[in-house]
Amino acid sequence: MQEIHRLNMRRGETNQLSQSGESPSADEKKWKAGHSKNVGAAVWGLTPFADMSREEFQSQFLDPNLVHHIEKRRKSHHHHADPSQGIPFENLITRRKRSVVSPKVDWRDKGAVSPVKQQKSCGACWAFSTVETVESMNALATGQLQTLSVQQVIDCSKNGNLGCNGGDTCTAIEWMTGRQLATEQDYPTTLKTGNCLLLSANEGVRVRSNYSCKR
Repeated sequence: MQEIHRLNMRRGETNQLSQSGESPSADEKKWKAGHSKNVGAAVWGLTPFADMSREEFQSQFLDPNLVHHIEKRRKSHHHHADPSQGIPFENLITRRKRSVVSPKVDWRDKGAVSPVKQQKSCGACWAFSTVETVESMNALATGQLQTLSVQQVIDCSKNGNLGCNGGDTCTAIEWMTGRQLATEQDYPTTLKTGNCLLLSANEGVRVRSNYSCKR
């Protein structure tokens, strides 16, 4: 409710500025420039973060030790093989030319994307993105979209990952391999790094090993 109230206040302030003829701010100029270049490619407008300064957003949503965690993670992770390594470049080009794909696909219309989630100050984008990829791949394969537990991966994927302090998508999928991911209902999100309560669920989605992961 507080975010909605702040957003409505910001809308009112923006309307007043437009009517008063005051010069736009640097952020507004940047927004307008981006909007003109991307008409039809994105939805533009005010968000719950629109009235925040860079400093406010950083203090509330970004980990001050983020750079340190990224460097630590980089040193601890091994390199993954590139599935295209060893294949002549011209063969890769030929493969792509043979593929016929639609120029635009909205996977929401196909029931393959779960609702957007709010991770707040928990630096677990690595877990959110990996789990949601599994959700979508499973939906395309089975026709059933299930919202899976990001918290299970945050708490239990300890193979180089640091929960809300950061992690890696490739090591996350490695940890998932051969396991049954729980549903969000069975292992709900807390947005805090906690103790692992369930290594493998009885219900959910099982991840097989037939995938590739490239950084």
